[in-house]
Amino acid sequence: MKPPQHAWLIPLAGVLGLIGAFTPWFRPQGKISYQGQSATQNAADAVHAWDDGKIGLLGPILLVVVGVGVLLLILGRQSRFSRGSAHPFSSAGKAAIAAGVVALVCVVIAWFVVTSQYRFTDGGKTYGWSGYIKFAKASGVDLELSRGPQVGLWLTVAGGVIAIAGGVLLLLAGRAASTSAPTPAPTSAPLPPAPLSRPLAGQPYPPQEQSGAPQPYVAPQPYGTQPTGPAAPDEPAGRPVRQRASGRVAPPPDGPGNRAARDGWQDGRP
Repeated sequence: MKPPQHAWLIPLAGVLGLIGAFTPWFRPQGKISYQGQSATQNAADAVHAWDDGKIGLLGPILLVVVGVGVLLLILGRQSRFSRGSAHPFSSAGKAAIAAGVVALVCVVIAWFVVTSQYRFTDGGKTYGWSGYIKFAKASGVDLELSRGPQVGLWLTVAGGVIAIAGGVLLLLAGRAASTSAPTPAPTSAPLPPAPLSRPLAGQPYPPQEQSGAPQPYVAPQPYGTQPTGPAAPDEPAGRPVRQRASGRVAPPPDGPGNRAARDGWQDGRP
């Protein structure tokens, strides 16, 4: 899927962060009042992202790294955001939001750090921010110092804001692409579930499949006769079976071979 047009905002944020890293962030300014006259003078040395603790470098570096990764994603090349289970747009959007937030936090930290890290040089001596104000006052000069933010600071702020905005838009595009993507068809038919060894409570046992040749059907025999089949050598077929429990003998079936036995049964002679 082709990335949306607003994905270009993140490489733009990286370019702004790169330029901001090499341009001044602060140049302190002093408003001098002496004997009724006032003037404004800039400090000799400017403050860059790598000066005074180097905390400002972290934000521009992250903006550049994420911007290059999104640029590769736009161009269709292999990018670190293409790895993993998440959609590449979603991964790139989260990284851009994180980079933008870190850049803005670094700007805020640098704003408060500059007053404690900057040093003024006057008459071969070095003074801190508050120490230089006291030195000027001792000399009869009323001095007011300000940070004097420069173009590098504003470029980094703009890069952070653009990265956050582009990251949010790209994250929404990634979520929309994930929900609209069709579900891939299975490569093979699913296997049937294995039968239960024991049925659940209240359910009958499942029918068991018979293996081997099917068993022949055996017709039920009339009451009082032996099963159909070859007779024993010393016993004629169709001989009546005596019932010891009831004390009666079952009559033999009709047939020419069993007439004598049937007549004897009727006479009471088993």
